[in-house]
Amino acid sequence: MIKQLYIFLVFLLSISASAQKLEYSFSQNISKEASESIDYFFEIDANYYIIKKNEDRPNSFTLDVLDSNFNVLVQNNIDLSVDEIKAFGVLGGEMLVFGVSEIASSQEDILKSYVLKDFGKTVVEKDLLKVKSIGGYHTAFDVAVSPSGNFCTVIGSEGYYEKHTEKIFYKLFDQTLNEIGSQDILTTVESAKRRNNVLLCNDNGYSYIVKKTRVKNKIK
Repeated sequence: MIKQLYIFLVFLLSISASAQKLEYSFSQNISKEASESIDYFFEIDANYYIIKKNEDRPNSFTLDVLDSNFNVLVQNNIDLSVDEIKAFGVLGGEMLVFGVSEIASSQEDILKSYVLKDFGKTVVEKDLLKVKSIGGYHTAFDVAVSPSGNFCTVIGSEGYYEKHTEKIFYKLFDQTLNEIGSQDILTTVESAKRRNNVLLCNDNGYSYIVKKTRVKNKIK
């Protein structure tokens, strides 16, 4: 059986606006597999970071780094010791990856951070939040980084617990990932197998959670 590898080409388009005219430039083409998606793009210290994810490999990604002239500096395939990569972000001028590990032996779900140094050649790991899983139901983690990259909020919505209200575990970190706040929050929302949160962290370190829940209609 012959396997075919499809290579797609993508490029960056840089646009700058002025009162007189619109200026733009293109990068060189960058290879991409058919099964890869590009969901994250960051600018750090005048370099451009492109994240390519493959849904068949939930714990890995490809990192392409381009300089300010769109020259490719690095193309790195990075595998992490997690079950799933949750999010990417820039904190304190460094790129972070957030991943989740489900530890069956201790019945714990762990949200981890990975700081990528030297364009991903060095990875620094840290446990951010540990939550006990409940009867095989796992924690739903969410991450938000402030626009300035000075604060990071993480939350874990406790696994489904029948006839209980949902509990959220909250932590706030500064730009060097030092913990500066934490709280266990007992919500008024009925515990559910599927939890839907929208998390926001602003430049003052304030966090906001929008929750989606269901309301059962009572028929008399």
